[in-house]
Amino acid sequence: MSNARIWTGLDYATRRGNTKELERAVKSRMAPMRIEIDKHDFFPKTSLDDGWIGDRYPLCQDLPEFHFLRVGAKFRFRGGSTMPLSQENPDNRDGSEHVKRFVLSPESSLYKKVCNADADGNCNFANTVELNENLACYGKECRVDTLVIVQIAPGAFYEYIR
Repeated sequence: MSNARIWTGLDYATRRGNTKELERAVKSRMAPMRIEIDKHDFFPKTSLDDGWIGDRYPLCQDLPEFHFLRVGAKFRFRGGSTMPLSQENPDNRDGSEHVKRFVLSPESSLYKKVCNADADGNCNFANTVELNENLACYGKECRVDTLVIVQIAPGAFYEYIR
């Protein structure tokens, strides 16, 4: 069962125009299959020898403390949207007044790195920010074990890519 899940989401590619196939065919039998990510089971699978076939990413409980402040941590700009792309959350999360947003303090090292302020103090929002050094936690960051979305400024959100 677990090995069958590896193949979920694979489908034929659409017909190519530069090959001769049956006229009635709408799917290509020559091109490699493509993956439909919304239909793929992306969770790790057990192998035949009781090991794991996975994505080689550490499990959440195996991540170091303050992993979102470590070298290599990535943050993706989401603009005004609080919906993450890389992590699953309920559909009603975006725009809900009941969901708390993690607002970074301007004194925070993470804020300074992600904001990348110019001489006038205005943030220069990059599409992706990757930490090149370990940062110290500040304030409420020290009480959090993980982040999903952080707010840098009103209407400017970043998603933490685990």
